[in-house]
Amino acid sequence: MSQEIHTQITAEEIGHEFEGHAPTANVSDYAIEDWITLLVFWLMAGCVFLQFFTRYVLNDSYAWTEEIAINCLIGVVFLGSVMCVRTSRHIRWTCSITICQQAWHACSPLSSISSASASSPMAAI
Repeated sequence: MSQEIHTQITAEEIGHEFEGHAPTANVSDYAIEDWITLLVFWLMAGCVFLQFFTRYVLNDSYAWTEEIAINCLIGVVFLGSVMCVRTSRHIRWTCSITICQQAWHACSPLSSISSASASSPMAAI
C-alpha cells in the first residue's frame, strides 16, 4: 500500500489563492431550455414559499399552490432531462445495455429474425 504525502499549507498561501482574477461567466453556453427551466424552477420555489407563508403565517392556505408546485416540478424534470441530453450529461446504464445486447445476441433464432427484419421489413414476414 502506498503512503500518501501531505504538504503543509500556511494560512497566507491559502489567502493568496483567492487574490487571482475570478473566472468570467459565459452566458452563451446556455440554450433557451436552460433559461425556461430556471424560470419554472423559481416559479415552483415561489409557489412553495407562498404555500408555506399562507399556511403557517396567515393560517389560511391557498389550495392551488401545491398543484402548481407539483406541475412545475414535473416541468423541471422534463426540461432538465432535455438539458442533460443536449450536453451529454445524462445517466447512462451502459452495463445493463451491454448485458441485454449480449443476451439478445446469445439467442440465435431471435438474432437471425432481428437481422433479417433490419435488412428488409418484408423479410421477416
